[in-house]
Amino acid sequence: MLAGGSAAFGPNANGDFLGECGVGISESIGTGSPRNVTALEIWLFDKNDIRTITKVIMSDHAFFDDALKAKLAPKGEPVLASENEPIVLETAALIINAEITDLAYNTDTSLPPNSTFDRLTIELSAWAKEGDYAEPDIEGRVDELMDY
Repeated sequence: MLAGGSAAFGPNANGDFLGECGVGISESIGTGSPRNVTALEIWLFDKNDIRTITKVIMSDHAFFDDALKAKLAPKGEPVLASENEPIVLETAALIINAEITDLAYNTDTSLPPNSTFDRLTIELSAWAKEGDYAEPDIEGRVDELMDY
């Protein structure tokens, strides 16, 4: 079962709302319930920026199907769903690092292979770039973060 959601940034030390981020279903194929999700979108809204940044995480089938990829193109930058690959969304003042930590495709033979997700877990880490809010907690992990 796939579910989406959203979360707000803030408030900062002054009590100001900073923005919002979330994940939702972008496209499904076939019929029936539950929906056969072939693409999800991760989005980041920054109240200090004029645009909302969106990346569309696509199944293997969706990413390599030219017609479906073209249909999803206006929604955001396409990203092939891959485990443990960082996906970064950045605005003027906010950053999200997203990582797919678990991915399994539906094995329904009535749909194209690797076209819909049976399970997809995305870990989101979000923070403000600078200002009067707390920095990300990297204490004791600097060497680990610099070793790439």
